[in-house]
Amino acid sequence: MAQPSDVLLATPLAVISPGQYCVPHPVELSIVRKVLAFGGGTFAVTDANGNIILKVKPVILFFNTMRRVIVDAAGNPIVTLKPKAITSHSRWLVFRGESTDSRDLLFSAKEHSMF
Repeated sequence: MAQPSDVLLATPLAVISPGQYCVPHPVELSIVRKVLAFGGGTFAVTDANGNIILKVKPVILFFNTMRRVIVDAAGNPIVTLKPKAITSHSRWLVFRGESTDSRDLLFSAKEHSMF
């Protein structure tokens, strides 16, 4: 089971398959927001030619519960982002695929704040 920690790993851990999303040169990416009538909207990550690389889709479970699923251009889920329920800082939990099971927890991330 993955354990969130402030300790750096001695050996880097690939969260997403390096063969598909890692290249040995810089890549210019843009984030585009598409507004929907209900549910906020989605984000698309595109390359310099406008090709969609990733999409971020909101999944609304209840009125106040939301998670986001990052999918590839074909719609295959890569990771799910879920806000941590009780925390003094805005923190997101990141899970493998569409799972939110604690066994599939990859890492957690803290939202940056200006204050």
